[in-house]
Amino acid sequence: MKNLLIILIVFTGLFLSKSNAYSQSIWTSDYESKVSDQLNEVAKTKYPNDDERKQYVAYVISHLKSELPGGIQSVSSERLISLVSTISTAYYYASHDVKSGSNGNERNSSYREGSRSSTLEYVHWSLEIEKTIRDGIMKDWPKGYLGDGRRFCDCFIKRLQLTYPNTLPMPLPDAVIQKTANYCK
Repeated sequence: MKNLLIILIVFTGLFLSKSNAYSQSIWTSDYESKVSDQLNEVAKTKYPNDDERKQYVAYVISHLKSELPGGIQSVSSERLISLVSTISTAYYYASHDVKSGSNGNERNSSYREGSRSSTLEYVHWSLEIEKTIRDGIMKDWPKGYLGDGRRFCDCFIKRLQLTYPNTLPMPLPDAVIQKTANYCK
């Protein structure tokens, strides 16, 4: 019995070390290069400037590596799209609100106190956009009132879709957020 327990522990240790080695080694330079190339092709229309696109791709890759140690094939395509959308939104805010190389106190000339950015970009409605809006609202919603939060999200998204049937301005102007939120209270 003791030998069986030792063998079981050894096999478990070997299995765990091999699975850890696999998840750490999936992001080889060749694998990273392939993912970067794919992302670079997709990002060409959004970032026609090579330097901006390289920064964007590097940002997304660094976050994908930490979020998906098992590689991009370790999650469903829906989850991957959602994750890249979230990372891209974070990149947008990080790259537009603070000058690169600044100490964090300097703001771009397009930045105005009280608003996130005066530069709007329009995105087409998609399930990922709806999910991002829902997640953003629900993350701070009181846990005891999740049903109210879901109803609020439904109202908020439907109202935005009525106001912007084809494309949605990003980031949403503060006045639009406030007006839509007041309507859905």
